[in-house]
Amino acid sequence: MKYLILKFKIVSHIYIITVCLIFLSCNSEEQQDKNKIRYLDQLKSELNLRNFSRVNISENIVVNWENVTKTKKENFEISEIAVNEKIASKLQSKLLQEHLKYQIVTIECEGQFYSYFLEVYGDKNSPVYPESITKLNNFTGTLNVFSLTGENLGSLGILKGQTRNISKIDKLDVLSRAIKLFSNNLSLTNKIPPCNTPYFQTMQFTVDYYEMWEYQGKIIAFNYVRTETNTEQILMSYPCDTPPNEVALAHRTAVYNFHGNSSGEAAVANTVITDPSFLNDTCLAGLYLKLGGSPIFQSYLKEFDNDFSIADLQLAGTVTLPITENARTYAPYGGVIKIVFNKNNLKRPALDIAKTFMHEMLHAEMYRQLLSLANSNGSIDKNALTQMLAEPGCPRLLDYYEQYSFNTMQHPNMAENYRETIVSFLKAFDNTLTDEQYEAIAWQGLNGTKEWSSMSTADKVRIQATYDTWITTASKNCN
Repeated sequence: MKYLILKFKIVSHIYIITVCLIFLSCNSEEQQDKNKIRYLDQLKSELNLRNFSRVNISENIVVNWENVTKTKKENFEISEIAVNEKIASKLQSKLLQEHLKYQIVTIECEGQFYSYFLEVYGDKNSPVYPESITKLNNFTGTLNVFSLTGENLGSLGILKGQTRNISKIDKLDVLSRAIKLFSNNLSLTNKIPPCNTPYFQTMQFTVDYYEMWEYQGKIIAFNYVRTETNTEQILMSYPCDTPPNEVALAHRTAVYNFHGNSSGEAAVANTVITDPSFLNDTCLAGLYLKLGGSPIFQSYLKEFDNDFSIADLQLAGTVTLPITENARTYAPYGGVIKIVFNKNNLKRPALDIAKTFMHEMLHAEMYRQLLSLANSNGSIDKNALTQMLAEPGCPRLLDYYEQYSFNTMQHPNMAENYRETIVSFLKAFDNTLTDEQYEAIAWQGLNGTKEWSSMSTADKVRIQATYDTWITTASKNCN
């Protein structure tokens, strides 16, 4: 009888737990449904088709709020809502497809939300727009982009998954970056380096050690002692080959695919110009290879790695920079933005040097944006930037140009708008520190800005003390 009672209790507990799990699951699904409804309700309230100047949008468009597709990749969450015409319109054009396409796209990135209304023109010889910005690898055309209230934000050119900010408006940067996340059509031929171009290859060396036994001057035996395996970065070069040229290219392509494009670490090394002064430094080159696995670093690097890029990026090393500078990024000249690292300042923790890479990459990105606004033979036309200040819809980046100067605008912009990006990058590179330590590392180089000065003395002392303690005690091994 006791056995029966005990069995009944166990079954009862299982029943109760099962009911609880079902109840919690239902609550979770109900909460998700409520969040989805709230999200759609907010978009519906923001969308005002009557404000659009294009009659076909204001009078001939219907939004299918039931057809919502969500996609997550890296730090982007993309929602796409289907939009159709009530009566199909037709274009009479020898260059464009006859039917227009429409879509609403929202993007959540680093806690910020961005909403876009897309009007899509497909090139005549392109496949039809695939109803998603995540599937554009075969599509070529133009995205006219509007806010949900009808403001014309500008246009993005699409060439088989690659984007170009035709209007040079910074409001389109997030949309452009989201599209590039899904692009796999970078021209491989353009990325294959010439023969004898150096690259680093990780190799392992195994050595067996033996004791030699002798007797009366003769070797009588070898006694095994131990085996050691060491991993090293070996500087190699892409092979040359004999003519014809296509044979040489095929040879280098095979090496690139095996060594340079098979892993996130090595692929990053071929997207920019790397000077021998950089490649020959094992600390800089080795750390740079590791950054190939950083989605945040890669998202900015890709801005210099496509057919539409307005500037090339060059990395170099030097021993001539002042000891107070870990690196310096130079304004574009001849279409090249150059980052030079101080090789005298590499006896630091790997995370600190990685922060320098990210900090300088943000400088390079701001120079790239300015160059896209005012390009004069590969250099930035400052007079053109000044004239833009009086124009409506002036890019936000120029607010800092107006408030500060060309030479001092970037750190204030970085301190106000990119510090959290640096923190996220640091956490992804090394997740062993505290939030206070990441914050303190991110502030280095920005502690002369208005944002820094606005903090209390106690906060500034705390942040600097946190960094000083960490940098003093952390391992100085670059790799």
